[in-house]
Amino acid sequence: IEVWHSDHSPEQQTYYAALADRLGIAKSGGSDYHGDGLHRACRLGGVQLPPAEFARLEALTTGAR
Repeated sequence: IEVWHSDHSPEQQTYYAALADRLGIAKSGGSDYHGDGLHRACRLGGVQLPPAEFARLEALTTGAR
């Protein structure tokens, strides 16, 4: 689930993170660009996962546990 996104408030991030934990699904996020006016002003790369969450997501995608 995309927890960290330029359109998510801190409260929404907390909610989505807890939901992912409860459901046992991976947490992701980012600031990909879909064109002008589609999301709040956000530079490409402006939203990042916390380092520990990135490492956890990377481990899931490489099969490392």
